[in-house]
Amino acid sequence: MKKLIIVAVVCSLAALSGSQEVYGQQNKQLSITATNESIAFPFTSYSEFHPGLELGVSILSKEKAHSIRQFNTYAGWFLHQHLESGFYLRGEYSYKLKLGEAFTVGVYGGAGYMHTFFPGTLYEIDASTGEISPVQQYGRPRALLSAGLQVSYRTAMGIEPFVKQEFAIETPFANGIPLMPHSFLKLGININL
Repeated sequence: MKKLIIVAVVCSLAALSGSQEVYGQQNKQLSITATNESIAFPFTSYSEFHPGLELGVSILSKEKAHSIRQFNTYAGWFLHQHLESGFYLRGEYSYKLKLGEAFTVGVYGGAGYMHTFFPGTLYEIDASTGEISPVQQYGRPRALLSAGLQVSYRTAMGIEPFVKQEFAIETPFANGIPLMPHSFLKLGININL
C-alpha cells in the first residue's frame, strides 16, 4: 500500500510539473464584463435591465491548433431591483473552437457560491408585543450552477471582446421554491497578460 501511495505521489508531481513546452502554451487572461441579469431562460427576455459586473482571471489555459481550453475563476455582482442583489464567486471550464484567425465559439460550465440580499428593509414581528421593527440583514448563502455559450473576436493587440449568454440556477431560493433560474447576457473583454 505504501508503494502505491509513493507511486501515486510521484506521478502526480510529474504531471503537475509538466514540461517547459506546456508552460509556454499557457496564456493568462484578465476578464472584465458588464452583465444584464434576468429571471428567465436564455434567449427569452432582454426587456428589463438589471446591471452587474464580473471580473475574472484564467487559472490554466491550453491552446492548440483548433481549440482553446481554459479553467477560469470569477467574482461578480448583480442588482435585480425588485428581487435581490447578489455577490458570487465561481469557477468554470471553457472549451472554444477557433474559426479562422480571429473568431472563437465556445461552451462553458461552472459552479460557485452566491450570497444574496433582499433589496429593501426587512422587518420582524415581536411575538409577545406585536410590534414591528426593522432587523439587520445578513443575506442568504446559495449554490450557483451555470452553463453558457460564447463568441469572441481575437485581436493582434491581445484584447479579445466577447459576448456570452449564460443560464444559471440558484439553489435553495426560498421555502417551497428550491430553484431560481437566472439568465445573464454578458459583454466584455479578455486581456492577455
